[in-house]
Amino acid sequence: MPGVELPKDRPFEFTPSEIVYTCYTYDRTRPEGERVVPNPGSHVMHGADIDAFIAARVKGRPLPPADAVYRQAGDDPAQERPINIFVSEQCWLVIELDPSEKWQFTPGAPGITTSTDHKAANWGLMHVMSDGTIADGKGPTRDGCRLIYFGVNARRTNEHQRFICNIDLSGVGLTDLLVDPDIPNDGGRFPFPLDRDPSLEDA
Repeated sequence: MPGVELPKDRPFEFTPSEIVYTCYTYDRTRPEGERVVPNPGSHVMHGADIDAFIAARVKGRPLPPADAVYRQAGDDPAQERPINIFVSEQCWLVIELDPSEKWQFTPGAPGITTSTDHKAANWGLMHVMSDGTIADGKGPTRDGCRLIYFGVNARRTNEHQRFICNIDLSGVGLTDLLVDPDIPNDGGRFPFPLDRDPSLEDA
């Protein structure tokens, strides 16, 4: 499904201090349409050495313990879906697909897009191939990509944004399941008002 590609240029005030990691798995015991679930989800690690973290994921090393696990803030029912990922401040956001399943981010298409244009609120999508090579925001260059990451730069208070994951699900016998997480601000600590950078404002 088409969406809005994330911008590639690093915003001028992007200074992340943590990594938020979610691994999606496919749970056949759940009702149809709800089988893609995070395990773990919104797993927070303080520090922002994204290169070292990605290298460890490619090598299959154990996931570091969580310094926090972000959860829904407030009473918005739209934020209660299991596939949602929560952020609280500027971060690197990493999404991995359970490698035990026969699925992948679709070759030749961005692994994730936004349903509407949020400008520089998110940026720098990268696709990590199984051998650790990196493809840019245009999409995986071949089969086997199960790992993506990008920068989360800004959110308004309690704002949630809808994303669309471009996942080839044919390996698990599906062709029409939409994986569309919200990635909201949990009410946290983004460090600057959005009106300081006009590129972050809605058109």
